[in-house]
Amino acid sequence: MPNGLKQRLLPLAGAAIMTVAAAAMITWTRVGRRSRMEHVSVADAIVVFGAAAGPSGPSPELAARLDHAAALYYRGLAPLILCSGGRSQGVSEPQAMRGALLRRGVPLDAIMIDEGGTSTRRTISGARREGRGRWRCVLLVSSPYHMHRIVSEAHRQGLDCIPCPALAMPGTRRSAGSVRQHAREVAAVWWYAISAPLFRPRAG
Repeated sequence: MPNGLKQRLLPLAGAAIMTVAAAAMITWTRVGRRSRMEHVSVADAIVVFGAAAGPSGPSPELAARLDHAAALYYRGLAPLILCSGGRSQGVSEPQAMRGALLRRGVPLDAIMIDEGGTSTRRTISGARREGRGRWRCVLLVSSPYHMHRIVSEAHRQGLDCIPCPALAMPGTRRSAGSVRQHAREVAAVWWYAISAPLFRPRAG
């Protein structure tokens, strides 16, 4: 590359790197801000986002989400809980979630399952489909780091929602694992924003 061209490109490359870094920091801050509990009011349903499950039941992260959903239900904030997820280790996450909620005393007729919630985007789509014409607002339950992406996607799909982050797992709030998770979440937020025009909601 000619030296003259290189000298012209270096400042542009530096400016691009600074712009990306600033945008990443803004997204990181929004992820952290959304992870805190907001005012919660009565809604039509509680939507719980799936996470890893195995033959012995939900993972600790998923169990924390289910504990929070059950607490919201017992506070009378919504009459239904929608368990949405895919499969982990050959196990249906929604069915594992339903079993865990039953063990927590939630009645069977208050639990719905969505086996098609294989991503955040598809869980939101499934909630819109299930509640079409019936649900005006839903409580969205997931891990704290996940809430910014969930709410952004709900707004894109026109789902009125209230974010309800579950408690963070002990020891993860300031751990290296938490930093890595937040970094992955920043990338996921960007990808969801970029790929939104390509998404086709599930029929039904």
